[in-house]
Amino acid sequence: MVSPISVLLTLVLLCYSPACSLGCDLPPRHSSLEAFTLLNQMGRLLIPSCLEVRNDFQFPQTLVDGSRFEKTEAMVIMCEVLQQILNLFSTNDTLKAWDERLLDKFLSKLYQQLDDLETCLEKEWKVGLSPAGGKDPGMLVKNYFQGITLSMNYNLLRFQQRTSNLESQRILKRLNGSLTDCLEQRMSSTLPEEVKHPPRLQKEDAILVIYKMLLQIFVIFDRNYASTGWDESIVEKLFANIHGQIKQLKPFVDELQEKDKFTWASKTTHKLNKYYASLLLYLQDNEYSSCAWVIIKTKISRNIYFLNKLTNYLSN
Repeated sequence: MVSPISVLLTLVLLCYSPACSLGCDLPPRHSSLEAFTLLNQMGRLLIPSCLEVRNDFQFPQTLVDGSRFEKTEAMVIMCEVLQQILNLFSTNDTLKAWDERLLDKFLSKLYQQLDDLETCLEKEWKVGLSPAGGKDPGMLVKNYFQGITLSMNYNLLRFQQRTSNLESQRILKRLNGSLTDCLEQRMSSTLPEEVKHPPRLQKEDAILVIYKMLLQIFVIFDRNYASTGWDESIVEKLFANIHGQIKQLKPFVDELQEKDKFTWASKTTHKLNKYYASLLLYLQDNEYSSCAWVIIKTKISRNIYFLNKLTNYLSN
């Protein structure tokens, strides 16, 4: 979800800095007042419930002092700001988050302003006024909004994973079988202590550990559970839920692996592999009996509790 405060401050800082004195004949409709008002109305709907995921994205101070920029550079910066805000508020997930009527008005206003500025900028370029030295004055703006976009992606991922973990817990409870009927059977294997009581993790490490655990859980429930009498449609729901989580995480894992971002997690996944191998071996040794599955189901339910704790590290 986009933070309206971040975007509002961006608009205010730019439009009250000297960068806004463009010396260009802009139409009366170009005023930012209406955009401010709409954004403020949208923000009132969500701010109190979003305080726990707030973040200071540190707007570049060099952009506030418009006297540092030539006229065309100031125009390029403002065009880039408007384009980036439009990009943020036009994603599918953003469209679900806001009042549709207010969002449509806000986007329409931004499109008008962007169109006006681009028309003005084209006139400047026609008379030979272009940014000095071939610089890209919009790069600071792009980097700033890239931070906001990345934060949105991680916060959305955190929400999705938590929701899916709760759903998996509900599904597991629907699978019949009680520990009281299987007291004679025990299993000593436990999750690695690093997962149950992790140090202060980087979100990159948390993502890889969550991903590996979900993959292993998916593999376990793909084994023969005929002795349990479980409703196949319920197990299929569990499969679909876990598979959805894996799909959500895969793009993050792929990107982070390319950058070799994992440190703590790489060592921990080896212990996780041994742990889940012991669960599979337990099922095999007990010939996939109903009690063996009850023990494993209880273990996996506990796993999901720790998975949910790991999602806390996906925030900024």
